[in-house]
Parts: sequence; structure tokens; C-alpha cells
Amino acid sequence: MEAIKSIYGEKVFKQYMDKEVSYSILPEILGDVVYSYLSEIKMKDNTLTIKVSSSPLKSNLALQKSNIIKQINNKIGCEFVENIVFL
Repeated sequence: MEAIKSIYGEKVFKQYMDKEVSYSILPEILGDVVYSYLSEIKMKDNTLTIKVSSSPLKSNLALQKSNIIKQINNKIGCEFVENIVFL
């Protein structure tokens, strides 16, 4: 990841990681069934915003927020996600 950042710069790195988190890392961490309930995933200023179509699932994910952030950052190898907002 640091190689991408150093070669292409911070802006390209953030764009790459936004897509990587949305399409690769989240399904791996949450599982395909849970991921199927997510309709919008956006990243801005190190805050991941996720729209969840199920209220009970949203509540459950909110309780696990810190654990999800840790897992995402461990996969990436740096502190990329600081907060998650579930809508």
C-alpha cells in the first residue's frame, strides 16, 4: 500500500483505497450476506458512511463499529478509516 502511495501520490492512493474498502475489504470482513444489505458506501475525510437497508442489522453493526474499523485498518496496513457512520 505504501508503494502505491509513494508512486502515485496521496490523492490516487485515497481513490484506490476508497474502492478497495467498498468492494473488497468490507465483503470479506462482514460477509456476503451482510454486505448484500448495504446500499451506499462512501468514504470522505477518513469517515466511512454506509447505508444499511435493515434497521436491526444497522444497530448490530453500530455496536461492532470499533471492531470493524480495526479489521479494515489491519487489512490495509495503516490507519485509513477513523470513523464509520451507519445510515
